[in-house]
Amino acid sequence: PFYEFPDIWQNLTAVAIWFKLLLGFSLIYSITNEFSYRTIRQNVIDGMSKAEFVWSKVILAGFLSLASTLTLFILGLITGLIYSTEISMSLVFEDVHFLLAFFLQLYAFLLFTLFVGTLIKKAIIAMGVLVFWILAVENGFYVWGQVKNQQWIEYLLPVKSINALVHNPFPKYLLMEVQDFLTFPEFALVLGWGALFFWATTKLVVNRDL
Repeated sequence: PFYEFPDIWQNLTAVAIWFKLLLGFSLIYSITNEFSYRTIRQNVIDGMSKAEFVWSKVILAGFLSLASTLTLFILGLITGLIYSTEISMSLVFEDVHFLLAFFLQLYAFLLFTLFVGTLIKKAIIAMGVLVFWILAVENGFYVWGQVKNQQWIEYLLPVKSINALVHNPFPKYLLMEVQDFLTFPEFALVLGWGALFFWATTKLVVNRDL
């Protein structure tokens, strides 16, 4: 049932989101190169505003997210059509909304990496900080919250709360109960993190001496 409709949409998005670091690194490389080679300064001299520069990177993050979502849709559609024992329009598109959740997850995460790259300005250091934040800082606070029975801690951790939009579906194959739907509070939290990182990146660039 892993590859069958409609389960395939949640299964695929739950797996694919773990590859977001690769796109995050590419965006960090893009933004840090602008500072390293002073192309952002030249663009501003040529008439581009700092806010427009930020928007160009935000649009790039959106394009990467959209392209990844479309690729996942095509992959899921082909795989589902091959392996599903029963095929109908209702089954094929029943849980396709998980692709929207994937898009929002990836977009919000890429805005986070954009903020990190803008803050640090050095590609290798920014990538290292990003990995350390995810693996050490967030996981450390998350484990502490679980031990202390303070689950609300997770909602203060950007990457954890972004990842939590699509819950891990695989325990259900071991007959365990899982959340196989999206909730508005988790949805709104991801939008909130994305908006916060967009605002913070814009403030950094606008207020920085280039």
